[in-house]
Amino acid sequence: MRAIKICQFDSGFSSFTIGGAALLATTLPAFGQEVDTFGASVTSREANRLRQGGVRTGSFLVLPTVQFDLAYNDNIRATQTNPVSDGIATIRPQVAIESNWNNHSFRLDGRYLKSVNFENNSENISEYGAAANGRLDISRQTQLSATVEYNRLAERRGDLGSFQSTAERVQFSTFGGSLRLDQRLGDLTVRAEGRAQIWRYDDVQLQGGPLLDQKFRNFNVVSGSLQTGYSISPITQVFTRATVEARRYDLRPGDTGFDPITGVDRSANSFRLEFGVQRELTQLLLATVRVGYLNFRYPDPTVRDLKVFAYFGTVRWNVTPLTSIYLDGERGVDETVSPVTAGNLRDEVRLRVDHELLRKLVVTGRARLGWIKPSITNGGAGFVLGKSRERQFEFEARYYMRDRFRLQFAARHQARTSDTNFFNFKSNTVSVGLHYAL
Repeated sequence: MRAIKICQFDSGFSSFTIGGAALLATTLPAFGQEVDTFGASVTSREANRLRQGGVRTGSFLVLPTVQFDLAYNDNIRATQTNPVSDGIATIRPQVAIESNWNNHSFRLDGRYLKSVNFENNSENISEYGAAANGRLDISRQTQLSATVEYNRLAERRGDLGSFQSTAERVQFSTFGGSLRLDQRLGDLTVRAEGRAQIWRYDDVQLQGGPLLDQKFRNFNVVSGSLQTGYSISPITQVFTRATVEARRYDLRPGDTGFDPITGVDRSANSFRLEFGVQRELTQLLLATVRVGYLNFRYPDPTVRDLKVFAYFGTVRWNVTPLTSIYLDGERGVDETVSPVTAGNLRDEVRLRVDHELLRKLVVTGRARLGWIKPSITNGGAGFVLGKSRERQFEFEARYYMRDRFRLQFAARHQARTSDTNFFNFKSNTVSVGLHYAL
């Protein structure tokens, strides 16, 4: 279950989700797996083009890449009034080292991002991270996978969970890992998985000078899930998934730094039970649907427990050999920085279309719509934040001057409207860049 999300659909502009970036795909059927493993899509062919390079060292392949972008954003702080525009230069070197073994697998990823604003140096950031993924093939029916990752990140100004009143962007660190066992018994597949993550936030300077201690935002998450799937036919699979999660914040009632008047204990225990089906409707169309029940239980008596219908749906359609369409919709709970709310219930729909205009020219269109409802407290009307609606549209063109050297252009519009005017904003970004894979 993706219970907490910090950065939403920031494709091409750097993004991170909890437990996000480092799971290694297995060769066993993954019921409800939300990755592009179906058919020969535009995306998979483009990825294979970039993978044809690299440096082979024994049984390992080293894949270094570097990307440089120049961008212009007309509202870099994502504010409703007095927007500030600026130019931004970004460099993103990355390297992946992966095994080329007949059995088992190992992959190590490292990345770094440096973003510099032309005029507003307080918005400059550095991000980096590393992830190690391994899979042990105990037998053809049994696989054990493990992941460990560390990330040093900065919040995006346009995120609902970020502060607008800080003189600089908030930086934080995450550390976590997962262990997963996949077992196949004929047409029956069983997956058991455990995860743990730690989030730590740096103190940040407020506009005007004071330093904000962000220890109240530090938290840990431990979760476990069990998924069983059954193949009714070669093209139809049904599955069930149960997930439990414990979220604990470092500062709780009675701790120094916890405000008993306006503060909310956002720690929670959650349970999610889903039933789903994955079906290959045609040789070019794959659909997955999950529906179920989501329950967040808060020990704080001022916060109402969350008991809602849960869902996830995805469609992967390779319309033609040159066009691929991806459609997703889901419901989850975001982490929040508000001292008077415990979380944000988010419904979100995402659409992506890839089209290969020419062998050397690929264009992508993306759209995201989100509806956010904050947790409700019993502390009075002043403690209740309004609902929000988000939209994001993006166009990207990638021209391959060589197989592993491309020129790219992107344009993005992002906006939020909210019952609380403070959260309203609009921003537009255009960028040009170069991407090179050795």
